[in-house]
Amino acid sequence: MNTRRLILEATERLIRLKGLSRATTKEIAREAGCAEGTLYKHFEHKEDLFLTIIQEHLPTLIEELGRLIAINLWLSG
Repeated sequence: MNTRRLILEATERLIRLKGLSRATTKEIAREAGCAEGTLYKHFEHKEDLFLTIIQEHLPTLIEELGRLIAINLWLSG
């Protein structure tokens, strides 16, 4: 697995565990097994890291929301 992927997966784990605002780049680097500076070779800002995770999950989120809307319409119809 490449370093970028390890960083993204570590970030996801920490967001789930601590929340978005409490996950620090230092903790993310430790969880990913790399130096904090390595994060910034792959992502310019901490926010870029979080936005990448959101973008990766957006198609699944949209699909799930569509499914829930369809169920709601079916139940209310």
